This record gives sequence, C-alpha cells and structure tokens, in this order.
Amino acid sequence: MAELAYLITIIAAVPSNQAVKPHRIILTDVEQNVYIESLHITSRQVTPDCPIPWSVDKYVLHGGWQEGVEVIEVNNRRLR
Repeated sequence: MAELAYLITIIAAVPSNQAVKPHRIILTDVEQNVYIESLHITSRQVTPDCPIPWSVDKYVLHGGWQEGVEVIEVNNRRLR
C-alpha cells in the first residue's frame, strides 16, 4: 500500500549571505497518524524580518463534487 504524506517547506526570502533553516510542517502522515485539516501561516509568524509578505493556507472544500478536496494555497503577493 502506498504511503501518503504531504510536507510543506517554506524558505523565506533573505539575503544570500545569511543561512536559513527551512520551516517544515507535516500536514498528513499515515505512519505518524498526523492530519491537519486547516492551516494558516504568514511571513509575520515565521520570518518577521522578511521584506516580502507571504502566506500558506490549507483547507478542505465542502459541498457537491468538491467535497473533501484538499487545497494548499501558496501566496507570495506576485503569484498565488
């Protein structure tokens, strides 16, 4: 049986001379019994010094044919 796992890696925009560790959040992991239905992360929470505002949202659609569809929306103000 195939294992299903989602992982978001956020790497903030910082000057290239600074080392930054990626911020990781496991959204779904069958082996660890992890499931996050909704999530809202912004640049203020993870990288408050970042000059470019960004956000990541995860939510589940409800109603009709879309019932249960999981959406991960990444927004960096230029592309969404």
